[in-house]
Amino acid sequence: MARRKEIDLLRVIDLLQAHITPALCRTVFGQVRKTERQRVWTLEALIRFWMAVVLRAPPALSQALADSLEQRDPLLPRIQASPEAFFQRCRDLRPAFFAEVVPPVHGAPAPGGAAALRGGDGPGRRALCDAS
Repeated sequence: MARRKEIDLLRVIDLLQAHITPALCRTVFGQVRKTERQRVWTLEALIRFWMAVVLRAPPALSQALADSLEQRDPLLPRIQASPEAFFQRCRDLRPAFFAEVVPPVHGAPAPGGAAALRGGDGPGRRALCDAS
């Protein structure tokens, strides 16, 4: 039987939060932006939300969105917007935004990693879009 490996997600989240700063997200948004507008669900808010979802593993995204709206979890960003606004933003925001945030955190992307997201319909894009 294979031995189960545990990963300390708190350490990973701390590392990500230390490197994925509001300034980095604003810079990336400004560099990658074509016609996109800054919305309530900013790039930083989306990244913080997804990190909290990975760490907390809520029973449903709708529960995490309600927790965010009602400020029940300190890891979730405080966003005053409808769940529909979240799902629309996830659907419409190009993967290139996320791909540009990741390389500064871990260096050069692994084959099929951030570069695959730039391909249009990579696994990261599907994960964000399938959330709705």
